Amino acid sequence: MPNKEYLEAIAASDFLDGSSFDFSSVTRKAYSAGAYLSDICNGKEFIGLIASGILDIYSVALDGRDTMLNSLHKGNCFGICNLFDCSQMETVIRSRTNAVVYFIPKRIIVAAMEKDASFAMKYALVCNKKIQFLIKRIELIATQSCRSKLAEYLISNQNEKNCIIPNCSREVLASRIGISRAALFRELAELQKAKLIEVNSIRIKIVNQVGLEHTIYS
Repeated sequence: MPNKEYLEAIAASDFLDGSSFDFSSVTRKAYSAGAYLSDICNGKEFIGLIASGILDIYSVALDGRDTMLNSLHKGNCFGICNLFDCSQMETVIRSRTNAVVYFIPKRIIVAAMEKDASFAMKYALVCNKKIQFLIKRIELIATQSCRSKLAEYLISNQNEKNCIIPNCSREVLASRIGISRAALFRELAELQKAKLIEVNSIRIKIVNQVGLEHTIYS
């Protein structure tokens, strides 16, 4: 019988909301902050549905440097981009916080789409959004200044109170954004001086989102 935690995660998912699967085939796993995740376990492929916590998706260059591509929250899924292609994704998934993930076998997802055209269309829509997001992300990574990289990160990771709570050192935060630690401190100070954000030791609060958005493309 599906539990409340799982049902809430399903309800929060753009892709899986309204779907029903054999819960006996679903596996629950808890992860500590800093843990690495995969959509493959014991040779079998799964879709990961996040029930709690935050996962970061990184692209790793040949020289070992990583760039954060996206952050996943409750209701988000990973492992769906290669649902019909067994090729391993060239990305790394790392838990930023303690997290709970439910793993649903990909074969069950595929079978459900074969029976339900509307579910297949939801999958196509989710993939469409991911393509658009990644194209925009690539453009930003390729052209951004340190300030616009920081602004884009803050806007993308704010909560309902317009706050960003990094839960990590400034050095780790700088690595996530793809800038140096010195550049991070400098740009935080400049954005605060411009009254676009407020910064303290625990959180960063966006006080002028329109102004902050303008810095991305300036």
